[in-house]
Amino acid sequence: MSLNKWEAESDSSDEKISPLATLIAFCGILIGVFIICTIVWSVSHTKKTSETVGNTVASNVIPSSTSIVDILAEEPTKSEEPTDSWTTDDPISGDDTMEFVAIEEEVTARDVTNLRNVPNTSSEKTVVAQLHNGEVAKRVGYNAEMGWSKLEYNGETVYAATKFLTPDLGYRPIVLEEDANRVTTIEGKVIIFQDCNDYVTPKEYVNLRIEPSTAQGNNTVKTQLKKGEKVHRTGYSPDSGWSRIDLDGEVLFVVSSYLEKAE
Repeated sequence: MSLNKWEAESDSSDEKISPLATLIAFCGILIGVFIICTIVWSVSHTKKTSETVGNTVASNVIPSSTSIVDILAEEPTKSEEPTDSWTTDDPISGDDTMEFVAIEEEVTARDVTNLRNVPNTSSEKTVVAQLHNGEVAKRVGYNAEMGWSKLEYNGETVYAATKFLTPDLGYRPIVLEEDANRVTTIEGKVIIFQDCNDYVTPKEYVNLRIEPSTAQGNNTVKTQLKKGEKVHRTGYSPDSGWSRIDLDGEVLFVVSSYLEKAE
């Protein structure tokens, strides 16, 4: 009888403990799931952070195969402007002692530009050729302050105004058939003028010509202008060194370096 009584008491005890064990087991499962989720999230977050940092570093690394020309063409450094916009100013005349920053790239003319044996627009005698849009020359140097580029063209070293060049070899200008700012001389040179509206007078005296060229000598001289006589200037060409004036309704041309602003 005592044994049966013990077994009955044991069975009763088991029935009371069973729900508590279930609760403990359930809590243990929840804790386990929480720990596993925490571990997974931590590993995943660490991986994404590593990838982000890696991508950031990789984006700032220049491949060893990249040349200095590629870097200049794709993204200029903070110390210099893009090669296509070094200057929008007119070139300042210098001489063959002018210093140039070395570079190497192919360029073409935005329309047409003079190539000179010295970086100086004071005389058309320094013009040795013209570079037309689509023709290619190698730029080997530039002087941003003076607005000149040093080129290699047909085996010769020549100079051209930077503002009239572009490294975009596919660039094509819009050229109108009738353009008062585009003048072709008898010998075939193309002079591009920019509009202006001011009054000028000679520093001494100048010849006024029917075309922007001295190639025909006195045959193109229409008249002369003396110091103190004012004329209306309607255009000028910083590349060729010529000015266009209106004299009593007639369009004539004069060398810009012989002029000064009239008071």
